[in-house]
Amino acid sequence: SFGFSSFITVIILLVILFAGFRFILFFQEASITTFSRMARHKKNSFENVDGYKEFLAANPNFDVSAFLLKVRKAFIEVQTSWSEQNTGRMRRFITDGVYQRFNTQFKMMEILQQTNPVSNINIADIWVDKIEQDGLYDIMHVGIEASMDDKFQCALNHDLDEEGFDDFIEFWSFIRKRGVPKKDIYDS
Repeated sequence: SFGFSSFITVIILLVILFAGFRFILFFQEASITTFSRMARHKKNSFENVDGYKEFLAANPNFDVSAFLLKVRKAFIEVQTSWSEQNTGRMRRFITDGVYQRFNTQFKMMEILQQTNPVSNINIADIWVDKIEQDGLYDIMHVGIEASMDDKFQCALNHDLDEEGFDDFIEFWSFIRKRGVPKKDIYDS
């Protein structure tokens, strides 16, 4: 007994149960939304992607399978380079802004003597989500559903150590100038 009447105790318990129930519902709805989004993109073929017809008219020899293999290569390379804190290996795949942000993060991690090794990288799916044209440029937005083991280790303060399994979806944008010879960052 907490010195409350039975009636107040029952009310407090009902409020706690209601809050717990709402909490569980929130996470179930978030999970259903993510699953629905993933199921939706898996049903769409490349031909149904927004901007496909315009893109194909400008790029009649485009091979979507070869492109998605290149996306896979870039994704793995960026994750591995992040794990090694090596922007040199990933530089050709990232924008100037991402490059600056990663360099800053790596400097901060160096000061903290922190590492972030990732392992067991698994790509569940890669798909073209949308294609846009901007002036002379084609922009292909690609979804990547992946998972990995993610570990933060900090030599200065082990309270900052974390470890877990991440399951996520990222969207990457690939930009290419129309009319250039068929040589790209993956060829050299």
